[in-house]
Amino acid sequence: MSEIREFKRYNLKFKTSTKSAHGAWAEKEGLIFMEKSESGVSTFGEVGIVTGFSKHTLGDLIDEAKAWVLGGRIERYKFIQPALSCLKSDLWNQDLNHQTEVRYAKMFQDFGEINEPNQTIKKKIGLEDIKIEIKKITSWFDKMPVSTRVRLDANESLNYEKLLRWMDALYENPKLDFIEQPLSGIPDDKLLKLVEENDFPVALDESIFALGKPSKLLDMGWSGFFVLKPSLLEDWDETIDFIKHNANKSVVSTVYESPFGFEALLRVCRFSNLVSGVDRSIFFGNALEIESHHSVPFLVPSASIEELEILWDKF
Repeated sequence: MSEIREFKRYNLKFKTSTKSAHGAWAEKEGLIFMEKSESGVSTFGEVGIVTGFSKHTLGDLIDEAKAWVLGGRIERYKFIQPALSCLKSDLWNQDLNHQTEVRYAKMFQDFGEINEPNQTIKKKIGLEDIKIEIKKITSWFDKMPVSTRVRLDANESLNYEKLLRWMDALYENPKLDFIEQPLSGIPDDKLLKLVEENDFPVALDESIFALGKPSKLLDMGWSGFFVLKPSLLEDWDETIDFIKHNANKSVVSTVYESPFGFEALLRVCRFSNLVSGVDRSIFFGNALEIESHHSVPFLVPSASIEELEILWDKF
């Protein structure tokens, strides 16, 4: 057994609440984990409650974390597996002296003005009548710089008829990066064929979580993009390996982790060739934030193990 195992509960309020087809979200709560080896090396992990994804309760997480602290083996656990695999991941061995630049998509809650060129931005859809929403989005597109790329996240809110309407409205529009998770659940043959036969960019997110790992989606014949949330998947190193082999199709995405989980997430972003989905402005100004987690672009690794150890004592 390692020298020290600890976990703590956290609750982080958002600067402004976020709204998606899954509902409103105003805070992130969960557990952070720290393991220190006999040689004194610390690693970190976390697992939390995520609107639209999580089926467990905070009590479920705490029960398993208590058993883990007492020396339970990793294969025993159903809910805290993502945190424990993060603790064991090679990502904590990355050298702070060899940093990589990581760009990220800026999240827009409204239809704000965009003046800066070459930006990738993200906007939730499926929040109002589709006719009105398409009109607002296409009008917004027309006002953006030509170099802007937009990701529209439906969070499972569309059906086939609505997806086709979005396709008609945005087909061959160079500003569309992709529509994310238009339909609910695991994709059927109809969606697989639709994406394969049409030059229209679609990404899947919740489907990967439902399947448990991205490789299963690839085995089904998915030809679109993969939006990967390592904090929700059971094996961080397996997810990293998938990204390395599918770097032009994989987008690394946040679930508003604590600074410990976010540092791990940033260290995964460097393996993808695509703009990441890790905007952290929702926590800007929080006293528990790490300054380098709000730089533009990120330099990864961003925070040292020593910084995280100091921060641990503040939680």
